[in-house]
Amino acid sequence: MTDPLTGREPALSINDGLTGREPFIGGDASIIQALLQLDDADFASTEVLAARLAGVLPQLAALLNDEDQRKRSQAARLIGMVAAGHPRSRGESVPLLVGILDDAIQRKDRQMAGIAIDNLGETADPLAVEALLRVLTSDNIYIYRERLLASFSRLGMVALGPLLTFVGQDFNSRSEHYVVDALIAICRSTPEATPILAARLTPLLLSCQLPSDFHRILRELHSTPLVRQMIEAASDSERDQRSRRYMLSAASCIPSRQVTAFCFELLTGSETGLRIYAARALCRLRLREDIPRIIELIHHPDPQIRASAIAIAGKRKIKSAVVAILKARSDNHAGVRRRVVIALRRLRVESTIPALIGMTDDRSKAVRFEMVGTLHLIGRNFPEYRAECNAALQGLLADPDEQIRQEASSRHPRY
Repeated sequence: MTDPLTGREPALSINDGLTGREPFIGGDASIIQALLQLDDADFASTEVLAARLAGVLPQLAALLNDEDQRKRSQAARLIGMVAAGHPRSRGESVPLLVGILDDAIQRKDRQMAGIAIDNLGETADPLAVEALLRVLTSDNIYIYRERLLASFSRLGMVALGPLLTFVGQDFNSRSEHYVVDALIAICRSTPEATPILAARLTPLLLSCQLPSDFHRILRELHSTPLVRQMIEAASDSERDQRSRRYMLSAASCIPSRQVTAFCFELLTGSETGLRIYAARALCRLRLREDIPRIIELIHHPDPQIRASAIAIAGKRKIKSAVVAILKARSDNHAGVRRRVVIALRRLRVESTIPALIGMTDDRSKAVRFEMVGTLHLIGRNFPEYRAECNAALQGLLADPDEQIRQEASSRHPRY
């Protein structure tokens, strides 16, 4: 059997573990000829092939400057194959890949950059991590986000240390966000990274020095002792309100029944300054089993708690709470009725629209002002109610309050 690319007998037998798709590059076989005939997207990588290609890295590097884009991309793939499959030659192949990446980023060549990013993730090389971090914290991250995160996931423990150096550093929020994404990817692919990350972040968390975007990692790190420590810190009345709010916000990133129970305790407790933060935490937690308790609190004797429960139901789009929310339209407290308008607007349940439009004549200025934007939104999203909303807005043009008249004028009759 002859090699279809070179016309020569293969150096190895057909039963040597190869897939049958590899180019047999040996002797005086032409690298350029192989590159011209290979399919762009179909490379079968094996250790045997990587070892063979390692011997011709200078020729492959030379092809990176070829005028033919196809040859350049094929050469980059083959260099990546060497970097991934032949550890002994990484001292040469990884710097070549890093050069390909840096050049591609500068020239905005997404294809070449993608090839380099994908292959650097297979190398377990510190130089590769350094190069990928430069892209991760640059303005180009959005284009390559998924590929970068996949590469960091494969690099695992090799990338963990360098990524942790960014914890607590002062850099732009977008870069911080993607560093957190990379750490989460590593936690999910490399379980042994989790205790190391927990040991590094927990002291910063408990001293309220962990940047808020890093709180997302807590979902991956959470354990019963950590949750207990956070709840104790948020419960400590000796702490200032700011640090307690910080700890409550961090705890709400962990989908734990203990955290949910604590948030309900704060929401219905005597510390009114923490209620709004407990409500926000329950909006983030979104555990199904707490829905009955939220609906129950819509009927609570305290109007602030009723309003908070309605707000949570609206933000979480809990449609099973619609009946209870509709009953609150006649609540004696304007703040509760205003929350009813906002919640029904968010829920967008068509059967509630007539009742919602009926709140246009509410005695509270705050409720009527909220109705202006609500009527505009209903008219835009439900054409069958457009005429009714238009008439209600027309009525608000004559409202006793000048601010409401101005707002209605700006909204009417634009859909």
